[in-house]
Amino acid sequence: MGDEELTEPEVAEAPSRAGAVNHPSLKDAAAAYLREQILTGKLTPGTKIDQDEISEALGISRLPVREALIELAHESLVDAVPRRGAFVARLERADIIDHYRIFGLIAGLAASRAATSLTDEQLTRLRQIHGSFVAATDPEDQAYWNHEFHKLINQAGGSRRLVSVVGLLSRSLPVRYFEFVPNWAEISASHHARVVTALEARDAHEAQRVMEHHIAESGDLAVEIPSLDSRNEIGEMARAVVAFRESIVERAKLQSAAEVEQSKKDEDQRELEKVLAT
Repeated sequence: MGDEELTEPEVAEAPSRAGAVNHPSLKDAAAAYLREQILTGKLTPGTKIDQDEISEALGISRLPVREALIELAHESLVDAVPRRGAFVARLERADIIDHYRIFGLIAGLAASRAATSLTDEQLTRLRQIHGSFVAATDPEDQAYWNHEFHKLINQAGGSRRLVSVVGLLSRSLPVRYFEFVPNWAEISASHHARVVTALEARDAHEAQRVMEHHIAESGDLAVEIPSLDSRNEIGEMARAVVAFRESIVERAKLQSAAEVEQSKKDEDQRELEKVLAT
């Protein structure tokens, strides 16, 4: 056994990020921006959210910001107070834990179904994605491969309704939340390996159990983030998502410019129709 050749784990190639990105609507861009601000402690509980400031930061109008705040109010991240405005809601530890427990139940159900529905080709692809996650060292790459790992399982094991609920729950989580948890990548890699093993064995019960445990433990780790007392640590957390925020801002600006151009075209079309109608 000592003479066995050691080989690098097989990894998947990442598609071109530029071509793979789904550009969010302005409302989604604003919601993602605010969600990150709230969940990383940049906007603290009780803080009034200045719609003008947010719209200026993103280079968009107030309307999508207002729509984003309505969405975040439904997620219980924002409290909308009549005639006073929107305020950051107090996020209790139990809220975070409950969210992940519920998320784990849904993700576990998808994993149990995936155990019998995944094709051999999809299992090979999942193993490659896992290898890419293990090999990744950049937090952004880790987040990308983590997303791809769960997406493949959810899509293979979920009905349209189940996939929709998973998507709804996952949108309430910041993209790089666990970057701030020590050894998160190593812990997740260990969990993912057990998930892959269960799926390859077509063991639905074990796949569900391991996935639920994975998500629940992620919640246990995440719940420690808001309890950080050091302002410097919170500042580092906020700065760590700058790249993500800037990408959202850039996308929003590009889309805003496109909407302005489309609005001009629509106005020209209406004027033309008026002329033709006379």
